[in-house]
Amino acid sequence: MMFAMSLSSLQEICGGRLYLPANASADLEFTSVAIDTRKLGLQSLFIALPGAKVNGAEFIHAAKVAGAVAAVTEIQKDCTLPQLIVSDAAKALALIGKANRTLSKATVLALTGSQGKTTVKELCSSILAHLGSTLATEGNLNNHLGVPLMLTRLNSTHKYAVMELGANCQGEIAFLVALVEPDLALINCVASTHLEGFGSLRGVADGKSEIWSGLDNQGIAIVNLDDDMVTNSYRAVEGVKRVNISANGSYQADYRINNLHLKGLAGSVFDLVTPEGQATVSLTLSGEHNAANALAAAALCMEAGASLEQVVAGLSIVGQFSGRMEILSGPHGACIINDTYNASPASFSAALKVLQAQFGKRILVVGDMAELGGDAKKLHSALGFEARELKIDQLIGIGPLSQYVCEAFGENAHHVNSIEEIIALLSPQFDSHTTLLIKGSRSARMERVVNAIRN
Repeated sequence: MMFAMSLSSLQEICGGRLYLPANASADLEFTSVAIDTRKLGLQSLFIALPGAKVNGAEFIHAAKVAGAVAAVTEIQKDCTLPQLIVSDAAKALALIGKANRTLSKATVLALTGSQGKTTVKELCSSILAHLGSTLATEGNLNNHLGVPLMLTRLNSTHKYAVMELGANCQGEIAFLVALVEPDLALINCVASTHLEGFGSLRGVADGKSEIWSGLDNQGIAIVNLDDDMVTNSYRAVEGVKRVNISANGSYQADYRINNLHLKGLAGSVFDLVTPEGQATVSLTLSGEHNAANALAAAALCMEAGASLEQVVAGLSIVGQFSGRMEILSGPHGACIINDTYNASPASFSAALKVLQAQFGKRILVVGDMAELGGDAKKLHSALGFEARELKIDQLIGIGPLSQYVCEAFGENAHHVNSIEEIIALLSPQFDSHTTLLIKGSRSARMERVVNAIRN
């Protein structure tokens, strides 16, 4: 639910022409927004977005049946549903989200980065739940449509909001952060992701650093000292408080990690050092990278008002995230590390370190990494060399680019063309001394391999 908004105020926000059928009033109010008729409820506003294959305007009648009280559309339809006719429905959605944001008194945390942002978001949400009602980005609603949709869900009950901002090219973070107007902002890290859109690693850093432009002179910037690309791209804004973090224990950091002890797939234990004092944190998420994610979440939340005790409590209860270093049981006692949600060279490196630390046979199942542009072949080859250097026992690749991973890995690498071939290679090896890491970009749909193995 959002703050109630009338059709007349909607027109003031978005412009356009208001079509009111008989007996309809411009004072009519809506309290939620949807771009999918299947997600409409009572008192909903339907945003009819144009699509590559079909225009949302074709569903305006269905929206009325589903409970919508009005629609925003680029094409007026002969229907008894009130309609605001605009030139750009996506822009209207953004304006509605921004308008709802300005009505909220919630403290808003915004974060971006090449990897780990969803994990940091979930960790923040767990911590802030101890302080009050918290809205956090759902699923993949972190783009030019998803962020405004999330902003429409802010209401008077929310004390905090954690907004994840994603981008594929320059200008996208600047657009999103202008809508979100955060009180605190973080770039978790900069790595070789979306190179196709950003052009280079420098381009990625420049694109992510647009988040600083959303802070006003009362804002707080959380800066990761362990990432040179982040620190070098920090754009100081007059009046903004800079807070430094370091998972490597840098004494220049306001928040840092000391005495990190990795417990394999069981997670980690570390000392969290903060301006408020020091405490021991027990984290169920595995890997050094997740300890760093926890540090970022701790800094964000404490600067937003959480106590050290609330941070420790929030981090301690976080469980596994589906498809993100998720530990699953496989056939005959084998262990599966399901990291199929997405992939990049940096996230592959982090996951490989966890696999390397396991006892027994360690097998890597690789799907292609997407959006790497002209560096795709080189970066896939580098992954194969890295897996070999870490002494991974066997590698199986599927997808055209994974051929380069297999070639670089050399002996004990198998490039296949189907999931059936993967199963045939793995089936004789399943036992309690075998660990599989399965990973690839979203487009590779490597979760199909996980499901096939477990079924």
